[in-house]
Amino acid sequence: MYFVDRELIEDRLNVLEKQLKLFSAHESWEKELDQLALERIAHMTIEIIIDVGNQMIDGFIMRDPGSYDDVIDILIDEK
Repeated sequence: MYFVDRELIEDRLNVLEKQLKLFSAHESWEKELDQLALERIAHMTIEIIIDVGNQMIDGFIMRDPGSYDDVIDILIDEK
C-alpha cells in the first residue's frame, strides 16, 4: 500500500456531500440558470467520484484503469 492522502479524499467527499445536499434541496430544474447549476452539480459529482476512485486505486495498488469506466469497475471488483 502506498501513501493515501486521506485528508484530500475526505475534503473531496465533503464537497460531494454538499453537492448532493444542494441537489436534494432543489425541487424544480425548469429555469435555465437552474439547469446550468444542475449540470455543474452533475459534473462535479462525477469528477469527485473518479478522482477519489483513482486515489484509492493508486493507494491500494489495484490494477490500472484504462478508462473512467474502469475506475468504477475496479472499485466494484475490489470492494
